[in-house]
Amino acid sequence: MPSDRHINGFQMIVYIRFSLLYKLPIFVIKFLRYKNKMILIR
Repeated sequence: MPSDRHINGFQMIVYIRFSLLYKLPIFVIKFLRYKNKMILIR
C-alpha cells in the first residue's frame, strides 16, 4: 500500500510542476501586456 501512495504523491508533484510550467507563460504574457499599458499611459 505505501508504494501506491508514493506513486500517487509523485504523480501529484509532476502534475503541479506541469501546471506551473503551463501557467507561467500565461502569467508572463499578462504581465508584459500590463507593462505595455503602463508605458502607453506614460
